[in-house]
Amino acid sequence: MDNEPVKLIVDSDPGVDDVLALLLALCSRDVDLKLISLVFGNCDTKNSLRNTVSLFHVLKLEEAYRHKQGQACPWQNKSKPKVSVGLTTALDGSQLDATDFHGSDGLGNVHAQAPHFTATKQHLDLFDSRAANAIEIEAEKAGFIPSHKPSYEDILDVLRTEPENTVTIVAIGPLQNLAKAAEMDPKTFARVKNIVVMGAAINHPGNTTPLAEFNVYSDPLASAIIYSLTAKDPSVTLPIDSPEALKKFPKPLDVTIFPLDITEKHLLEQPFFESFIQDYVTNGSPLAQWMQTWLRSTFETAKKIYGTNDGFSHLHDPLALWYAVCVGLGQKDGWEIQENVDVRVEYQGRWTQGMTVVDNRGRAKSSEQVPNDRDQWLTYGVGNRVHIAVSSPLPGARFGEELLRTILCTDEE
Repeated sequence: MDNEPVKLIVDSDPGVDDVLALLLALCSRDVDLKLISLVFGNCDTKNSLRNTVSLFHVLKLEEAYRHKQGQACPWQNKSKPKVSVGLTTALDGSQLDATDFHGSDGLGNVHAQAPHFTATKQHLDLFDSRAANAIEIEAEKAGFIPSHKPSYEDILDVLRTEPENTVTIVAIGPLQNLAKAAEMDPKTFARVKNIVVMGAAINHPGNTTPLAEFNVYSDPLASAIIYSLTAKDPSVTLPIDSPEALKKFPKPLDVTIFPLDITEKHLLEQPFFESFIQDYVTNGSPLAQWMQTWLRSTFETAKKIYGTNDGFSHLHDPLALWYAVCVGLGQKDGWEIQENVDVRVEYQGRWTQGMTVVDNRGRAKSSEQVPNDRDQWLTYGVGNRVHIAVSSPLPGARFGEELLRTILCTDEE
């Protein structure tokens, strides 16, 4: 089993680190990427789609470049992933974005700076059922399969089609697509092997408010639902007025979260990036040239925010995806995971909305309900059971260096 490719669904809001995560999945030979499910978050779903389709456009350009160089492309002989668009707002109808950091297009304003790398309207029309029949040939040329279904339905289709407990969902954006899929068909959604989530701030400041991490804050209701479905009895921690189908979920979900506590310790540093990528850029690699455009924009933004001399990028999403691949291959050495932690999400508070709450009081638990123990924090067997990633085999800048090698190096190097 360890030698079989890891089957992944990636639910994403393609900003800078999301695209790095998608590149990691596409460039890893041990990954069978079934579906890229798009959601709003770093940018709206229109830009999420444009960024994703442009990624595949650049990979096609890179294929032609590498073919001339006699170099291999690890993504070329894989089955094409399906790409579909999901919910355009949070479950409550609100919408947040992070264009102040990721750029107006969600990807460092790359479409304005390097428009020759942007996918054509024909590629985007593949997702319009009214236009798709006229451009069927273009769909054959694309590196993906365009879907006209909402992505939460495609998530269920993959889980329904693949054997139970064989597909991992890597959720690196807000969680409304997952929450919607779980509500639509709990029995099918429960077929997922495990879910790896980038989100939360446990013992770490938030990056959107003093207490909340962006993905959780963008849709705290959705996060509260998914976290609650790890419990033996979800009804205790599910948001008020949740559907009965969720309260009777078939089995606890296996959810591992990658909070800011660990992700902000994993970096791509600008000095290494510039020295590493320069030869690829000079030699004409479209992928390297495209990456350099939007990562330089990210580095400049980081310098302004953090007041540093050199830029860097936190590798939130690639780290979560790398873990999913490692665990899927049985490669757990070097990973530290704190298991079965009762992590709950505040979805209503004015100042604390999106906060991920754990009980650090150090009080003993009891097999019987403790008097005045509101929400049963102290009762054995009650509450959420979320796994928290604590450390990785490649901390600091080491992971960023390995990430670049995986994406850009060929078998000949």
